[in-house]
Amino acid sequence: MEQRILILDDDPMSVDTVALLVATLGYTAVRCSDQATAIQRIESEHFDLLLSDFDMPRCNGLEVVGQLRKRHIEIPVLLMSGDVAAIDTALADRLKVAEVLKKPFTVAELKLALNLTLSPLPVDSTRIIWSTVDGYESTPVHGNNSCRFQA
Repeated sequence: MEQRILILDDDPMSVDTVALLVATLGYTAVRCSDQATAIQRIESEHFDLLLSDFDMPRCNGLEVVGQLRKRHIEIPVLLMSGDVAAIDTALADRLKVAEVLKKPFTVAELKLALNLTLSPLPVDSTRIIWSTVDGYESTPVHGNNSCRFQA
């Protein structure tokens, strides 16, 4: 059975593009363009992961995660953002956001983020993923350790 990923982004072109990439990687991609509907669908349907944009009108991606956690919904979350510096990383850690994927990203970066987020291994802190010349780096937000991954 394919893993189901709910993709939340207020930009229709972005949600369609990310859904296409997610489907290309072998997951079932479900599109959603508003926060209230996303929360309602997560409460009523099974999803293996929420892949959410951070910067959205009305409430940002962390606020969506906060609402889910208040409802005791512990779905794994991967945030996407063009401005990772705008994300409150301490709050992201408290809300158990597994990964922050910097936009724009490649298919390989998305694949790495999904693999890390959906892996059964525990995640001790939120990581930010970005490209490097010779591979990809995933750096814990807190601490000085960084992990290098080869493409």
